[in-house]
Amino acid sequence: MVIDNNSMFNFKDVKVLIVDDEEYLREILLEAFTLYGADVSLANSGHEALQKNSENDYDIVISDLRMPNGDGITLFSGINKMDKPLPLLFACSAFNDLTAESMKKLHVLKVFNKPFEIEGMLKCIYSYLKNN
Repeated sequence: MVIDNNSMFNFKDVKVLIVDDEEYLREILLEAFTLYGADVSLANSGHEALQKNSENDYDIVISDLRMPNGDGITLFSGINKMDKPLPLLFACSAFNDLTAESMKKLHVLKVFNKPFEIEGMLKCIYSYLKNN
């Protein structure tokens, strides 16, 4: 993972997994992250994301919390149980089902409340990457 301090956002060599049951949101986030150099994978459910995470090493996982076929909480719990490096975990939801205590337990760094501004999300995630 290479973070270049000279550009607004540089996600070159950063592997991102975006998980949401809403196709348009997955596509918007795919476009935003790839614009700044990220290697992005998509999943439409928590179960699909768990499978992808078991087969790949991601630097960042961004997941909706409420989805059919495995919600975000189940996904984050499963990722935490894997015997591999833990990616930076972020959630997005119209309804924040996570308390501060549950976020800490699941290692979720931030919840982006829908609707959110893409630039604000990128800025926040980039800041976590630079500081970790």
